[in-house]
Amino acid sequence: MLDNFFAKLPTDLSAEVFEKLAGNDTVTIERIVSNGQYTQAT
Repeated sequence: MLDNFFAKLPTDLSAEVFEKLAGNDTVTIERIVSNGQYTQAT
């Protein structure tokens, strides 16, 4: 578990980073860090 949610941010943000914080068979809680990536509308 993170002591500080904003601590230890990844330096390479060329892609979104998904970090599992907690979860079980039913639910997963993730911290998602990105540099503003988006999917263009089609």
